[in-house]
Amino acid sequence: MMMKWFPTYLEIDFENSPSEMNNFLTNFRKLNDDIVRIIVCKKPKDGLQWLANKLSIFYNSPIGVESLNNPKLTYKGKNSEPYIYGCCEYSIVEACVRGISRWQIWYDKDDFNQVKEYLVQQVDELCKMLLTLTIKDPMMLRKHTQTLVQFTPLLKEVKGTMFEVLSKVIESCTFEYPADASDEDRELIRDLRTSGGTELNRLAYLMPESLKDILDELEQVIGNLLASKKLSDHEAVAFKSFLLVVSQRSSIENKDARFAAIVDPELIAWSDPATEKGLLELHWFMERLGIVRIAEYFQSRGITAATNLLEAPMDDTESSFNIQSKD
Repeated sequence: MMMKWFPTYLEIDFENSPSEMNNFLTNFRKLNDDIVRIIVCKKPKDGLQWLANKLSIFYNSPIGVESLNNPKLTYKGKNSEPYIYGCCEYSIVEACVRGISRWQIWYDKDDFNQVKEYLVQQVDELCKMLLTLTIKDPMMLRKHTQTLVQFTPLLKEVKGTMFEVLSKVIESCTFEYPADASDEDRELIRDLRTSGGTELNRLAYLMPESLKDILDELEQVIGNLLASKKLSDHEAVAFKSFLLVVSQRSSIENKDARFAAIVDPELIAWSDPATEKGLLELHWFMERLGIVRIAEYFQSRGITAATNLLEAPMDDTESSFNIQSKD
């Protein structure tokens, strides 16, 4: 007797209830991540082989190629498939990496060391494959960089690979602004650079002992970046924090001297008599925040307390203020 199949539909209003949709998608993604992580934990060799094949198929497909080569992907709605599918691939990679980490805790058989050595080698190959990818879209590159850093707990002793990851992270921190970039493009690149700074410091916390061996070279590279004046003050702090974390969390010598070299100039700047005096004066403080310039601009535009700023058109001057305030 043939069984009839009756479709079952979700009672979720995707069109008129954004909260329902977001809750469903959040739970759906979490459950998918859990499934991948648990399967890889129980069958790590098969899981890694499946992942390698999946990535090869994706990046050789038209959607995969576009996710790499398109410098301005569509992030939602029509034609957003390359971005969405690309991000999904990275999420699956991260779930697999967490699965291997969980395997190290769960597995207790006599051949643990031998199996671990094989799995670390396979994870290293996976990371190296991702390192070969050249990504042009800032949002996709941001996700790519975050995924690479997720390999750190498993590969922190594989210095060659992790130094390449570090190089990729620094590249994302210094991603160039195109000369003809729109405000939206600049915002995306700014987010990429900020996220890169976060990942840079994550590396410092996770593998300080490995990084201490090249700390002198890193200090020189970062010193050149700071001297180039191509970093915002916020971005410069991320690099200085990276050096500080590595020097203080590792077993490197001359900790006090390295601490002083980074922190003392900042303390001196804030302890300058002119700065201290200025901080006590409201007008000086407002000038530093740009409030005086903004007030003068509002007066020139005839903007009052009754003006709806969300509806007022943005001119070139306001756009310039917006960019400068974020830089």
